Amino acid sequence: MIVTLYTLIFLLHYFSIKRLKSLKKVTPLKALASPSCKGKLKMDKKELVNFINSCITEDKMYRFYKTKEWIELKNKILEEEHFECEICRKTGKYKRACLAHHVRFVRKYPHLALSKYYTYKGKRYKNLLALCNDCHEKIHDRNSFKNSTKEKFKNEERW
Repeated sequence: MIVTLYTLIFLLHYFSIKRLKSLKKVTPLKALASPSCKGKLKMDKKELVNFINSCITEDKMYRFYKTKEWIELKNKILEEEHFECEICRKTGKYKRACLAHHVRFVRKYPHLALSKYYTYKGKRYKNLLALCNDCHEKIHDRNSFKNSTKEKFKNEERW
């Protein structure tokens, strides 16, 4: 049985479309809101906190970071800072920012997850910072192994 090139292309196209249709779509936060929230762009704080707490207990925080609302807010923050890392800019360097960092962590303060600012002792502070990957890793103290001063094993024989 000879399969023509056109038949092969058709089959590949058909199965790729079928696969795309079967993929799960990310649910926007609006869809998770109560009927009283219809027409609003945001959920009320209680529903937002419940959604984030469910993400935390299920250990699926990526669900929050894949929502349309978060992606739009992140892009807005990056555009306001002209896609420059705020920490690098303070030191005189200019590095491209690719993510938004929560100053008040989402796991501790879920009610501040979609807010640009927070108030502490009567002062208003930024809750979201535009950062590059390196600065984000430094803030979370994750890449301490890269610049460790620990002496590496040295063998007298170099082969």
